[in-house]
Amino acid sequence: MTQLGEEAPYPSEDLDLDGPVQRKNLMATIELLHIAGCPNSEETLHRLQRAIANTMSSNTSVKSTLVDSAETAVSLLFAGSPTILVDGVDPFPTDGRTSDLACRIYLTPNGMAGTPTQQQIESALAAHG
Repeated sequence: MTQLGEEAPYPSEDLDLDGPVQRKNLMATIELLHIAGCPNSEETLHRLQRAIANTMSSNTSVKSTLVDSAETAVSLLFAGSPTILVDGVDPFPTDGRTSDLACRIYLTPNGMAGTPTQQQIESALAAHG
């Protein structure tokens, strides 16, 4: 499994490819923006990897970007950690970006959470293409 800060093609052999969303031959640039020590970055990366394996082209990769300063946050479409970008667009738009090195909260079917659900990520990727 790829760790934060690494880039790798997917799917990986250990991923379940029988997800509910139709797989597409779609290439996209996918980036995970996160701060150091974010308690939700690893889980979001894992869900994102599975979602890519279930919905995207097999050579789609995730770029993990550490947001380590307010200046970096301002230069990116950072809305808190973790933020997913698909071709430079946040598929979970909020009221605005932030320069704060802070956690992000997502609205999920189960209430507020630090990461979108697996289904939410898969749906967002499928809707992108």
